[in-house]
Formats: sequence, structure tokens, C-alpha cells
Amino acid sequence: MVRGYEMPKTLSSLYAIDQILQNNHGRGIEDYLGIYLNFSSDFGYDCTPDDAVVFGHTGMGGDHFAFFTNNDSVSTLEEAPIIFIQPMLFEHQVKLVANNLCDFLSLFLCFKELYILERFDFYKTKKEFLDDYELNFRNSILEREDEISLFSTEMTSRIKLRTIEDAYDYIMDLRYANGTR
Repeated sequence: MVRGYEMPKTLSSLYAIDQILQNNHGRGIEDYLGIYLNFSSDFGYDCTPDDAVVFGHTGMGGDHFAFFTNNDSVSTLEEAPIIFIQPMLFEHQVKLVANNLCDFLSLFLCFKELYILERFDFYKTKKEFLDDYELNFRNSILEREDEISLFSTEMTSRIKLRTIEDAYDYIMDLRYANGTR
């Protein structure tokens, strides 16, 4: 337990997938998803909200992902919104990125890259997003296509995820509904 919360089932599944990937391919989930799993109250920075429960970090600049408990008002972390905390981006350190962990993983299936989530503060239109994605992410994703496919298949065989038809609209609607657009 962390801060009175049990580890969510979806996160437990990610830990199991990490072990399978390590055993079968010699590489951990961080090599596929881009985060080191870390369900702990010992990780965070001054900018990490007090009511956040960290579940993973990128290993770059202190960037980490957390469940946002909204002053411990969520009954289970499975339902908690996901925030992306970037200590080195002084003007936009905390970003709301998904309604819950399953949606966060569903966004990965759409984007094939989590670092795109840091850039949504700067897009004014969907065209800006698409152009940036094409220019800065597409080639890297194509180079890692087999790895991404392996991880995505492993993940979707163990975790029930939904299809997000338009990930850009999902993020913008989420932020608009929460006043962070």
C-alpha cells in the first residue's frame, strides 16, 4: 500500500508484463513503454502534488507519472486521473494526461510514444499536433515498430484497454473539462 491505496490491478499487470519481457526478451518495460515502474511514496520532487501517488518515472530530468488522488477523494487508484510531472519545465510542471491508467495505456497504443504528452501545452490546433508528430516522432516510432508491436500485443493480451479514436481530441477534451487547456 502507498498512502492507504492498494496497487491497482492494471499496474500489477504492468509489473507482470515487465517480468515476462525481462524473462523472454532480456529487456524491461522501460525499453518498450519508456518508464520505469515505481509504485512508491519515496519518489517525487517539490513540484509533485502532495496528493499524487507516483507509479513510474522516465529516468530523464526527474520526469514521472502519478495517480492524482484529488485530496484522497478517489476510492481506488484504478479510477484516479494520471498526471505527468516534469520538474525541469518550470512553467508547465504538472500536466493532466489521462482519466485513468487504462486510458493512459490506451493513449500509448495511439501515440506509440509517451513524450508527446509533454507537448500538448503548446498545440493550438490539431494540425500543429499532426505536423509536430510527423516531424519529431514518426521516424523514431517507425524504427521501433517491432518493439512497440511486441509490447502492445503483450499488454493488450493482459489488460483490457479501450480504443481511443482521436487521441488529440481526448487530451484536449480532458484538459478543457478540468480547466487546464
